[in-house]
Order: sequence, then structure tokens, then C-alpha cells
Amino acid sequence: MIRRLPRAAARAAARVARRPAARATAAWIATLAAGLALATAPARAGEYWVSPGGSANNSGTSPGSPWSLAKANATLAAGDVCRLLPGSYSGSIAPAGSGASNASRITFIGNPADPASVRLSGSIDLTSQKYVTIKGVQVNDIAVGALSASNRCEQDSVLDCRATGSLWVAGALRCHFARNRIGDGAGEDRWNIYKDPIRTTLCTFRDNVATLGGVTAQPHCILFDRATACEFTGNSVSVTMPSNAADVHARVHYGVNNCIFRDNRWSLVNNTSYNCYIFNQRDSCRFNLFERDTVLDLPSGRTPSFIRFATAGSYPGSNGHNTFVGCLFKSRMTMDYQNDTRGDRWFGCVLVSPDRAFDFSQVFSNNDSLTVQHCTFASTGGTAVDAAKNSHLAFVSNIVYSAASACPAMFLPTAARTDSNLVFEVGGSAGNAVSQGGSGCGPVGPGSSWCASSGNECHSAWASPAFADPGFATFDAHPLPGSAAVGAAWKDGYVGAYAPVVPDEIPPAAVRDLALQRILDQSVVLSWTATGNDGALGVAAAYDLRWSTQPINDQNFAGATPVPVAPQPLPAGQEQTYVLLGLAPGTTYSFALKARDAAGNWSALSNVAGGTTDSSDRTAPAPVQDLSEAP
Repeated sequence: MIRRLPRAAARAAARVARRPAARATAAWIATLAAGLALATAPARAGEYWVSPGGSANNSGTSPGSPWSLAKANATLAAGDVCRLLPGSYSGSIAPAGSGASNASRITFIGNPADPASVRLSGSIDLTSQKYVTIKGVQVNDIAVGALSASNRCEQDSVLDCRATGSLWVAGALRCHFARNRIGDGAGEDRWNIYKDPIRTTLCTFRDNVATLGGVTAQPHCILFDRATACEFTGNSVSVTMPSNAADVHARVHYGVNNCIFRDNRWSLVNNTSYNCYIFNQRDSCRFNLFERDTVLDLPSGRTPSFIRFATAGSYPGSNGHNTFVGCLFKSRMTMDYQNDTRGDRWFGCVLVSPDRAFDFSQVFSNNDSLTVQHCTFASTGGTAVDAAKNSHLAFVSNIVYSAASACPAMFLPTAARTDSNLVFEVGGSAGNAVSQGGSGCGPVGPGSSWCASSGNECHSAWASPAFADPGFATFDAHPLPGSAAVGAAWKDGYVGAYAPVVPDEIPPAAVRDLALQRILDQSVVLSWTATGNDGALGVAAAYDLRWSTQPINDQNFAGATPVPVAPQPLPAGQEQTYVLLGLAPGTTYSFALKARDAAGNWSALSNVAGGTTDSSDRTAPAPVQDLSEAP
């Protein structure tokens, strides 16, 4: 069964009672009724209506004779669509049946644009149901789960809903959650994914907004337990942990594997008295991709928060092969690997801390085969990187920055492949750059002892990266013009997380086949082959098509008359046509155009097409094709 936190009945009832009753939108009901009135036949089979005052004795086939919610739950079958009218309902959406396929689902539709107008006192409960879709309702909790390993929910979707409480997922298979709002900042609100009785697998969570917190005891506020091959994209999650919490954390992963986390934002206000986790991969988290995720320990919290990329309880050394690309991690304390891992890859990430931004000093045994490339590590108070406890480390093309004068700026293992790094301390000197295996400090670069002895750091340098903003609160790792992080001295043209922005200087190719496809007395049809965004590739952003009664050239194009509605560019290589009306009969015209790309680059002038309109209307009306004898 799905494990749910006990929620006191009196508290739940009071919480519902405090909320104003949802108002039925008269205009919406009128529109629906009008649509039915226009029909010459009853509503199609399988479409039913529900209202707060509905009855099991009604037909349910129109807004004027709606079912009760309980009747809908008990009756709906595969292929049925249930429309919930606005109002406050007693009970939950918990269908007894399941759909049969994606083409034959059970669907509940409230008001996706305003789910609060369709408000339920209960929850969405899809335990073991299959092929069920729910859209546009407000509930307390959303629960999608399994009764057993062989009796699980599958292919369900919850879209555009509002849950004032929690999202619980246990044993779901190929389910989809999108554009929902979870939590209301009152009470204990969680987002939990469980492995019982079977792993949640191949589910997607997209563009949800969660406001979580109030959690004082386990389970953790965000607990992803053995989620497998799931996708989390575009979610925005904020957590507030209360001052009276004990031994419970904001976000913990257990055994999460083969999942994708992309373009999510996770933030924590930690008001507890201990270092609460906002990111913790514990025990057997493997083969996950984190791409452009943002994880923030917010400064308004009472206590700094842990960000830990690998920890262990019962299974030390079981994490590994996770990939981080383009992520931002920011904490008010050291961010670290607390337990050893293998094969992690980092590229293009930014890590910012007042202490160590990237630390391995707590691991039990050396991490193995990590690759760290084009990342930016910034400490506002000391050593930025301590990676000494690593074997087979590749640490290349990174920026290591400290606002202090620590010795060293970075600890690296002696046996490693490290090079092309930019190192700098605001208050330090070049001799503080690196410590090999924890022994003393020394410089980097072609004249350094490490370069001479091992060939490492020969192409590294000590210089300021000239960040756009080096302050902790508003840190911005983008390099300013003239930064030492950019230039031909680096093998990729830059180091650190952000490649320099290369201006788009490639204009669209000029159109060379502009032609008059047809000429009438007061109109013409122009045709040409679409050009691209960069030369003849892509799609141009805009056209500037002009006409004149004088020959057009580069010098007088700006003085020609633009057409009233500019044509929209098609993909390069496709044929385009444009009809221009309102011309004078018997007049000679010239036509030409230019194309613009998204960066504002204009193409050269096209060839000039010209011709003379007919002196009079020579086009006969089309023949009547449907003349018939009147009845």
C-alpha cells in the first residue's frame, strides 16, 4: 500500500472549511449548455457530467442532469470522459475501473485553467488503476501507487491540478505528472517516490511547481527511493524546513538510477538547528544525468544546508557513473563527496561556497575515475577544491577561484591528469595555486615543478578570471571582456563553465530567384525560394519586401514602399509565394526583398523582379458549379 502520513481528520476538515467554496462560473456553464442545445442528438456515448449537487439517479449525460462524484467513480469505464462542473465536492477522485489503452482511457476533466474552481475535499487516488487521466481539479493529496508488484498503476496522467498537500508515487509505471502545483506552505507537504511494493519506473514529472515544507519527522520532505529510468524536467521546487524538525531532511535520493534531471530548480530555506540536506545521493545512486539543474541553499535560512554528491549508509562505495552538465550548486557550507564513488563526470558546472566548493576529504577510500572538465569552483573564504583523495582523476579546463589567500587554492592528487586550469586567489600569490597530494603549495604553469616532474598543469595559469560578479550572494561566473579565462592560450578557447558568447555574424543568403508568378490589373503574385538564418541554413527571422514604380537598387531600397503585411519566412529551400493587392492598372512596378536573422544581420538585396500590371480586368468570373432547379 502507499505509505501516507497520518493527517488528523479534524485538521483536514478544518483546512477544507477555511477555504471559500468554489464559485460556479456562470459563463462557462452557459457556454457548455449552449453547445449542447445546438446539438440535434444527445451527448455522445461515454461523456458524462458531474456536479457537487449531482445525483446517482440522474442520467449524467448533460450539465442539467449531472451525476454525483461517487456515481462517476463507481460507473466510469474505458473510453469514458467525465466533466466536473465548478464547485466544492465532498470526496475523492478514485475510479473503481481502469482504462484499456491510451486510446481508450478514463478521463476526468475539471478546469485546467483554474483548478481551484473544481475543489474536492479529498484526494486523487489512483492506486493500481491504469490508463486514467485527471485534469484541472484541486485536491488535498495526489496518490498514485501499487497494491502489489503485479497490481500496479500504469500509464496514468495527472495534469494541471492543484494539490494543497503532497504528491505520493509508489510502484507507478509509465505515469505522467505535468503542470501541477503541489503544497501550499501550510501543514506537512511532501513529494515522495517509494520503492514499495515495486520500484517506480519510467515516469515523467514535467513543469510542476512545488511549495513544500512543515515536515518535522521522517519520511523526508523530498524522498526519491529507487526511482528508475524516470524523467524530471522543468520543475520548480522550494522547501522550507521548520525549526522544530528533527532527523529529517529536505531532499534525499536512495538507489535512484538511470534517471534524468533537467532544467529543474531546487531551493531550501533551512530553519532547523542542523545541516539539513537539499541534495544527497545516498546508496546505489547510479547512471543518473543532471543537466542544467539549479540547487540552492538560500541565505534566509537559519542554518547552512548540505549538498552531498555521494553518501552511504549500508552500501558504501555503491554510488557512481552519474553525470552533471551545466548545473549550478550553491551552499553556505562545504559541498562534498562524503563517500567514494566511481566514474562520475562533470562538465560546465558552477559550484559556489564560502568554504570548499568541491571536497573529497571525507571519503573512506579514494574516488576512482572522475572526469571534471570546464567547471567553475569558487570559494569566498578558503581552499576552493580538495580532490586529493582521487585515483585516475582527470581535472582539465576548470577555473579554481578563492576570494581568500589559502594555501593552496586546490588540492590535487599526484597521480592524475590535470592541465589547462585557471587558478586565482584574490588575496594570495601564484605560489599558493596547488598542493600535490597534500604536500606544500606551489605554482602552476610551464615553469612549475609539477609540470617538470609529471607533465601536469603545464598549460595552466594563475590569473583573475574577471567574473561578472564574484560576490557570494549574487555570484555570476560569466567572464567579463578581457578575462584571462578566454583566449587562444586555452585549447578550447576558454576555461571554466561558460564559453564566450560568439556573436552571430552570418547573415541570411540573398534571395536570387524572386519572380512575378502572375500579373493582374491590380495585383501580382510573387514567388521565391526561402533563404536561411545562417546563409542558406535554418529559417530566417523576417523579410522586408518592398515595391516601387522606379527600378530598385541598393541605394534606393530603403525609400521603396514596404508591403502592408510582411511575409513570414519558411525553412530554407522551400518555395514561398506572396499576393500583393491594391496596385494601379497599367503601371510598371519593381519588387525586391531582404531577409533578416535573429541576431539582426540583413542579407544582401535580392534580384529585382519587375513587370507591368494589366490595363484592365481581364479575368472572367469563375463558372457556377452548383446550379440546380429549385425544389
